[in-house]
Amino acid sequence: MTDKTTAFDITNVTGNPGGTSFLVATGGGTFLVDTGLSFSADATAENLRAALAGRGLDYILLTHSHFDHAAGTPTIARAFPEAKVVASEYAAYVFTRPGAREMIRRLDVAAAKFVGAEVGEDTTSELRVDMVVAGGDTISANDTVVRVYNTPGHTNCSMSYYFEREDLFAGSESSGFMFGDIVWPSFMTSCRDSLAAIDLIEKLAPCHLLLPHSGLLSGEGAKAFPAHIRRETREKAEFILSRHHSGMDEDSIVRDFTREYYDGVIRATGMQTKESFVANAEALIPRLIAESMEV
Repeated sequence: MTDKTTAFDITNVTGNPGGTSFLVATGGGTFLVDTGLSFSADATAENLRAALAGRGLDYILLTHSHFDHAAGTPTIARAFPEAKVVASEYAAYVFTRPGAREMIRRLDVAAAKFVGAEVGEDTTSELRVDMVVAGGDTISANDTVVRVYNTPGHTNCSMSYYFEREDLFAGSESSGFMFGDIVWPSFMTSCRDSLAAIDLIEKLAPCHLLLPHSGLLSGEGAKAFPAHIRRETREKAEFILSRHHSGMDEDSIVRDFTREYYDGVIRATGMQTKESFVANAEALIPRLIAESMEV
């Protein structure tokens, strides 16, 4: 999409649905937001090369370290060695952990099988961060300035990026996203922090909002999103906590949550494997319960 008012282009260069990669090209620089899945990263690199149309790639901005956002990084970094991989300090640490790399690989393989694609090479040993950033930092490419925000809630390493002159906010999964018309909250480490990430979008009130797994919302769509995702976040939290308060054990809550929202909503979108959904539910449910009990 081209918006001549603020002079930027956004191209979805995703190699395969499930993870998403968006090229943000301004007059000053080129930025890839997330690298998506490993098994489709060669296709992503081809799409990216076509979208760049001869330009180089300045930065790879990772919103967090999950497989569907970062597993493609080694392949993209090989294809565009001039690009600096940007992420939080905690994401850089995650990439050094053998257990985390094993999880990234396992979920990427499951995603490949889910869509009937070839699994491909295991590149997790090459996961890296070239430029560690924290909230308040800025990234520059000529006259394009991108301000970094810590936005935990989905993960502790979640980051968002605000293109100041373009009035474009590239959000992390902490502030939720959309499957078509389905608005989906994505708190895992903290519902409270996710609500704070949503509040940040409302405070900044960007004209353009780039959502992971979704794409670009502009104007009224961007303006309406915070209130909508806040309602959905509170609804999902209440679904879990009401069952906890009734005495249901965590395994049963996971099954209920999966049946209600994966089988009832997400499966039909084809955007996420059941294994990935359950892994997320198994992480978020005990954390939400613990957070609700904090004084």
